[in-house]
Amino acid sequence: MDLRKEPRYAVDCSVETSGGSGFPEQVCVSGTLINISAGGACVLSDQSVSVFTLLPCHFHFALLPVGIPILTQVRWVEPLSSNPPTFRIGLEFVL
Repeated sequence: MDLRKEPRYAVDCSVETSGGSGFPEQVCVSGTLINISAGGACVLSDQSVSVFTLLPCHFHFALLPVGIPILTQVRWVEPLSSNPPTFRIGLEFVL
């Protein structure tokens, strides 16, 4: 049963973070945005991050010359593979 409030849309763009709650400049995640909705996004990354961490993200869409800054909170992390390490990370937009 899907508990999402908003529909998700497939998208392919790069994501970078800088810092994070409780770990300034230490929590840096980069990855690929795989889907997005009005309330959040899912990122595929080779790095994990703790649930509930606040992450200031920059979404880099292909046709835009600048990254879009978005404050997010990690809601869940799902390990997909250990070799190479791969994680799906659920982000909620903080408004």
